[in-house]
Amino acid sequence: MKFHIRNGGVFYLCRRIVSRHSVEVQILYGAFYEEKVLECSTLYQAGIVYKKENI
Repeated sequence: MKFHIRNGGVFYLCRRIVSRHSVEVQILYGAFYEEKVLECSTLYQAGIVYKKENI
């Protein structure tokens, strides 16, 4: 799993899942206010951006 931090308080996580029948890439990303980071006030959204199924 990779963790990326961009300037301006935006971050995203990228995870690649490889199994015998599929390849799936998920991205978790969100935005936060720097003063709220220690309070864990994070707004995030997760989604599958790529999925390939092998038949």
